[in-house]
Amino acid sequence: MAVSAFQLFPNVRLHTVGAPSNNNNNNNNNRVFFHRQVSLLCAVCRDSVYNHDKSNAHSTTGNTINAADVHTTFWGQSRSDQEIQDFCYQAVFNEFPSPSTCTSPPSMANANEAVIVLNSEPPLVIIHNFLSHDQCDALIQAAIHQKMGRSTIGAEQETTDIRTSSTAWLRDDEEVSINNSFDTSNKREALRSFAHRASRLSGLPPENMEDVQIVHYTETQKFDIHTDHLDSFNDLEVRGRLATCLVYLNDSYKDDASVEEHHKQQQCHGGETYFPEFEVSVKPIKGSALFFWNTLERPGMEKYHPNMFLNVDMRLRHAGLPVTGGVKW
Repeated sequence: MAVSAFQLFPNVRLHTVGAPSNNNNNNNNNRVFFHRQVSLLCAVCRDSVYNHDKSNAHSTTGNTINAADVHTTFWGQSRSDQEIQDFCYQAVFNEFPSPSTCTSPPSMANANEAVIVLNSEPPLVIIHNFLSHDQCDALIQAAIHQKMGRSTIGAEQETTDIRTSSTAWLRDDEEVSINNSFDTSNKREALRSFAHRASRLSGLPPENMEDVQIVHYTETQKFDIHTDHLDSFNDLEVRGRLATCLVYLNDSYKDDASVEEHHKQQQCHGGETYFPEFEVSVKPIKGSALFFWNTLERPGMEKYHPNMFLNVDMRLRHAGLPVTGGVKW
């Protein structure tokens, strides 16, 4: 799974999926662009889209991101399935649609297959091919070469039976020290592609994202029902998580005798992401992203302000169901 969170202030590091931390590493000499997590999830924290220093905003290719390239108003009102589908397709794969029309250009003929709207309000969307298989493999290999530890929850980074997976944190500005021959270029390219697309999809700047967290589940491991934002997060410096984008890094296999054993070892059985409000279970599909907002307040809504209190949207509570075979990334 690939997890990343957008937060209110650049350079405030987050170190746990369960809750944003209050650590602030404002060392300009060490300032890096990519602070995000990779796993099945990409949490999006409080924004400051038009308040951030545009000179410090970079694209995934190292070029400066144009302010017009980060569209913040689309999610501020209820949208139809078709509007969401068109917007997500263009945000991830093409250029942004016109904010006033959101019309579908001829190039969006494959949008029906690439973007699946599970629910329009609140939005719950699957985007297939969000990352390529090679990019997913690069992130898994980077996590394997880096020390993984028990996943935690809450601001205190507690270990609990509620969440039993393991986690590795990735940043594109660091080398993997386990093996000097390990090539980090593929990891960096994957992280930057992930950050760029998540930023365009959410309308929040990539420098506000958390470090990328790779989450690994073995058989029986799971994450019980939870929300990615808590009202108590408003007391932290980062103020809360606005949205989540989960990217599955491997596939699930069918309960079929024809599935070869070596495929089962590389894939998972079970491990769906379950949303009880909508009675929806999403099976892992390699490279596919799952996007939703964690708070009732969203950028673009009337009277929305970055300093307003963010209320958790309980409709988006969800669980990572137990893995019943193989492994889940």
